[in-house]
Amino acid sequence: MRVFVLGFITVSFHVCLVVSNTSWENVAHQRRIRQDNNSLTCHDAEGREGICRDNRVNGEGCFFKSRICQEYHRCNNHYRCFIPADPTKDEPCVTDGGICKAATDRCDGAYEDDLCDFPSKRKCCKPTCDLKCELIGGDCQPEGLACGGVINSTPGLCDGTGRVCCIDNKDDSACVNAGGECKDIVEVCSGWYDVGKCSGFYYRQCCRLPGDDTPCTNAGGVCRDSRTRPCHMGDYRPNLCSGPSYRQCCLKGCDTGSSGDSECREEGGCCRPLFCAGKEQSISATCPNDTIHPETSCVCCQAPTARPVVEQGDPIFNTLDKKEYRFDGECSYVLLRECSKPLEEPRFVVTSKHGVMENLKGNLITYVKGISIYLKNWPLSDLQIDLLEQRYVSINKNIPLNIREMVRWNDASIGVTIEQDGPNVKVDKEDEFTVWFNGNGRVNLEIVDSLSDRVCGLLGNGNGNPDDDFLKLTPDGLTLVDDVNEFGESWVVDGSCS
Repeated sequence: MRVFVLGFITVSFHVCLVVSNTSWENVAHQRRIRQDNNSLTCHDAEGREGICRDNRVNGEGCFFKSRICQEYHRCNNHYRCFIPADPTKDEPCVTDGGICKAATDRCDGAYEDDLCDFPSKRKCCKPTCDLKCELIGGDCQPEGLACGGVINSTPGLCDGTGRVCCIDNKDDSACVNAGGECKDIVEVCSGWYDVGKCSGFYYRQCCRLPGDDTPCTNAGGVCRDSRTRPCHMGDYRPNLCSGPSYRQCCLKGCDTGSSGDSECREEGGCCRPLFCAGKEQSISATCPNDTIHPETSCVCCQAPTARPVVEQGDPIFNTLDKKEYRFDGECSYVLLRECSKPLEEPRFVVTSKHGVMENLKGNLITYVKGISIYLKNWPLSDLQIDLLEQRYVSINKNIPLNIREMVRWNDASIGVTIEQDGPNVKVDKEDEFTVWFNGNGRVNLEIVDSLSDRVCGLLGNGNGNPDDDFLKLTPDGLTLVDDVNEFGESWVVDGSCS
């Protein structure tokens, strides 16, 4: 087996979109200023100005990665740069009776592209009739979601594209036997929703009643879904609430936001309520007293590798044969493709899409935004798997689903499996390759030995010799080159730099 690891791409490249020449000293000073209204400004790749905000708070706009936001609020990894949507660019959707929503949000209707601001992230949700599906006892839902019954894919039952009819099997026993009640997930649930225990369409899920939450309530906290709701002026602590691991205890005090100077922050730590969790370790630095919530005991926690944030230079690639090189590219590139016959249609292609975000100095840097996998032997049509940020997955350009919702996707006829593997989304093509993507800039890729010297791309040919990895694809076949930029740019995906 040969393994490739692509880490965070953090190179600064000088283009007209650089939005600030603020010195490091000024940025450091700004980080010490109390920003109670979260008004620290940031910018996207097009220079549009936004504010740093917790991405669990909904809004009419989009969130983008920003090192300024991540460092300023480094104790809360949910902070991103929020750019408000331009209402005038949403008008084509609104005037047609639709609502612009994030492409990953639920739409009780059908999505239509290119009618909203930020068209790559937001779509127009339009109402539908779906009468034909309803007449046979079903509800329409996005293709790929679980159905508590039987999927009827007959064309014409559901309006729009990428939607199928889920026929209810009227069996809620799995939920009832677990002590729960089946509800639409838009309804309030005092405990948590459990997937796959209710009949009917995907959004009808089992509301499980809370168990013993007294470890949290006795500490003065409240149990919540830490994935979707921020803990304002406080922090979540695990293992104090009943239910799944994401249901955690929100304890006020020990604000983990951008509070000013403290010994804990100066030592690279974060003030947490009660105890440190995960890989963080307690250190002796003190946390400031919380005058609003003096009852909460705070400890200073530090990750084992915590250190000041520094720019790491150019993006670093390691080929399958362990050749390390630096390549600055802000488009999409072929990481790996089947190359036994370089001038013919490849059997598979894996590409990497590079995004742009603002670094601590106000310059633009690139990072791995997504991975696309193309398989050419998909029945009736090609199979395209897109691995997106925050571990969302789209199959054949359908509505992206979080890997938690998909649970596991498998097609034995072509030997493809998609599933969660620790913090990663894992795609396995049986007897050929495996891709892992954490949705946050890191990619791992592994090929079987039989593909040695039968692949090409930015990862080389995997034949055990790092000296012949820089193979450029030309009209005459593969040619060995020395210049890293000539090699890298030769694998750019056509049309991806616009």
